[in-house]
Amino acid sequence: MTNNRSFHQMDDGSLTTQMKRVSLIYVQSFSNEGKLGSDKKLISSAGGMLPVWRADGSELFFVAPDGQMMVAAVKTDGSEFEFATPKALFKTRMMASISFHEFDVTPDGQRFLIGTLIGESKAAPPTVIMNWTALLKK
Repeated sequence: MTNNRSFHQMDDGSLTTQMKRVSLIYVQSFSNEGKLGSDKKLISSAGGMLPVWRADGSELFFVAPDGQMMVAAVKTDGSEFEFATPKALFKTRMMASISFHEFDVTPDGQRFLIGTLIGESKAAPPTVIMNWTALLKK
């Protein structure tokens, strides 16, 4: 996670600042003993979250900040880790929560299971009634 600071000039000439947190995806090698290597590579320079490897390790899927499903082809069989520039596959309608994975990919990397928003995202939030059994006794 990195912090980007942007400045905006207001009508009265004053400056305001805005901090944005951007999640970035890195890949880093590690030894059989579990020690991290020094070859840390930035995969998602424009931001990304929820990385998922294809089963054979040849692709890394992730969601860009704008909701695009992205893929980066990778090579892990040589002496160095190599990867292609990530490309957009399709636009998702995920809630884009970073607290849990909202998608998975089949082992061959051809199909996706994605938690998707249905209908208008401006719908009223659900109402939760606590201790509802007490209301039944009235």
